[in-house]
Amino acid sequence: MTRLPRCAGNVLLISLFAACAGEEPGASHRVEVDTVNGVVQIRNSGPGVWGGAARWTVGSEPRLEIGTVAGSEEYLFGSVASVLVVPDGRIYVADSQVPEVRVFDRDGRFQFRIGGRGEGPGEFLHIDAMQLSPAEELLVRDPQQLRLSVFDPAGNFLRSFRLERPYLQFDNRTSFWVDDQGRIYDRVHLGVDPSIERIGIISYSDAGAVRDTAVAAAVELSRIMISQNDVPRLSFPVPFTPYPSVAVDRRGRILAGLGGAYRIAILDAGGDTTGLVTADIEPDPLPPWVDDSLGIWIQTRREQAGGGEVSEYSLPDHQPAYSDLIVDATGHWWAAHGGQRTTLATEHGIFNPEGVFLGTVATPRIRIYQIGEDFIAGRREDDLGVSYAVVYPLDRGGS
Repeated sequence: MTRLPRCAGNVLLISLFAACAGEEPGASHRVEVDTVNGVVQIRNSGPGVWGGAARWTVGSEPRLEIGTVAGSEEYLFGSVASVLVVPDGRIYVADSQVPEVRVFDRDGRFQFRIGGRGEGPGEFLHIDAMQLSPAEELLVRDPQQLRLSVFDPAGNFLRSFRLERPYLQFDNRTSFWVDDQGRIYDRVHLGVDPSIERIGIISYSDAGAVRDTAVAAAVELSRIMISQNDVPRLSFPVPFTPYPSVAVDRRGRILAGLGGAYRIAILDAGGDTTGLVTADIEPDPLPPWVDDSLGIWIQTRREQAGGGEVSEYSLPDHQPAYSDLIVDATGHWWAAHGGQRTTLATEHGIFNPEGVFLGTVATPRIRIYQIGEDFIAGRREDDLGVSYAVVYPLDRGGS
């Protein structure tokens, strides 16, 4: 079990705990640490170590944008599925529509392609995520072929292995991870009942052998049902219903939560809980436009279903506390505030690797795929739906 630092007893003032965690204390923030039945519990109270003021800032404009509406086809993307900046400054951009990975230099100039459509070694039918190993090998996930392919930095195919998934699944976010030992963690949906969302993590060795399977999060989703003559035609989650969020850090710890409140569990690869982190941050209220627009939105979905009866439903009292989790290159956790899983957050709550809440950071409205030491990489879409790979500067304020 990974033990969290303990400075002086079970109840710690932030000035003590922050000194252990490498952070400066903030006004009135308090952290309590306790162990209950072998589970280390971290309770955050207050505005965060930063004292309510953002210490980290993300630039308002990208330092690099790759893509075009018209021009050279190397810069035309059908659908950007992932963006990675590697240590030498090159940028990998995965296009799920082609499908291939295009490699650009640090200034955004096209270099070469990796893969292409096909079922042979090093080819793809679809791409929905990619990651970099500690050896700087590129790992690309093809959910249609249930396959993970591995390439060297020059783009040469090295090997592939089969993903042990219960059925075909597609995602549009970073949803597999590689730890510092090269072990791979694949996020999967378990079960087929649409009313219950069960998120699992299957871990593999760096050679592709299955190591463990964990149920990371499970929740019954409130859904709106459209039926004709008591026969269901269409169902979808009630807007702003909390949704499970999962990430894996470089230590191989699974971070999991249901999003309704600031409560994040730390699990080992087998699914056993080793830690629990909470913060007393109030979720945002529902936006004022909900009452006016929800009826129109449901009516549109009803017309798509060809008419029918709409089931009774009730909205949550507030927005989710967070809707996604990301672990950055330094091990900090970024929790996307509020909204829904399909929306793009413009604010993230930051925890250090030991679960201490630091504060919040404003972020651009992009799909974030990677957070490095001094950048955020992701996908932007214009009003026409054209995809661009973008890299924004991140200033950690000397921390």
